[in-house]
Amino acid sequence: MRGRSPQQATSTAPAPAGGLNDQPPGLVLPSSLRLPADVEEALRELLWQDVVLGRTEVEDLLEVREDELDELDVTPEQTTEAFRHLVRARREQQAAWTDDVTRTPLRAAFDDLETAGVLARPDFTCCASCASDEIGAERDDSRRWRGYVYFHQQDTETLLETRQTYVGYGVFLSAHLPRDAWEALDSAQQDATYAELVTTLVRDDVLPVLERHGIRASWDGDTGTRILLEDVDHYVAV
Repeated sequence: MRGRSPQQATSTAPAPAGGLNDQPPGLVLPSSLRLPADVEEALRELLWQDVVLGRTEVEDLLEVREDELDELDVTPEQTTEAFRHLVRARREQQAAWTDDVTRTPLRAAFDDLETAGVLARPDFTCCASCASDEIGAERDDSRRWRGYVYFHQQDTETLLETRQTYVGYGVFLSAHLPRDAWEALDSAQQDATYAELVTTLVRDDVLPVLERHGIRASWDGDTGTRILLEDVDHYVAV
């Protein structure tokens, strides 16, 4: 890992017994779709993954899930009706929850990191390469951004299945030393300096905040290895 460049609820319902991303009990797709029971279940499970990720544009879904939908032998019209039904069900489900219920430890930790000047982005871009390329543009002028953490969309899909995710990280060099000082270093010195800055950020800022919020975080100290988070949840309002 290198980083040289850079609804609100109205009730007080308790936390759901199963989990924030579980389907509501008894949820089924409309009978008007005339789907066999096994196809109904498979389609509902497939589309629910996108709904809980906050993806509500059916046109995008039809493209991204094309192969899987073909395997289920469902039409775009059936998929569209099913998806819109699930989005409505998700919104009804979420309407019963307060922010205290939906504010996960991971979200709270990321908020605290941002307060401390560490840009924290969940479900950010499609992959690690794009995240590294685009994270710098997320900075604003509200504070001195010293570094960043993120997990990308592929990580999010794994997180929903396993409650684990790897987190990428890095520093913004401009917050640590002048450009001319950096350019005066040879390649080996740049590598060593960057590794030291990143190690300090992770050990002194990132890990303590994660642990303070009860998140199990593992890192071997190698700046080429991402941080593993366990027993975490990601929640998106739709």
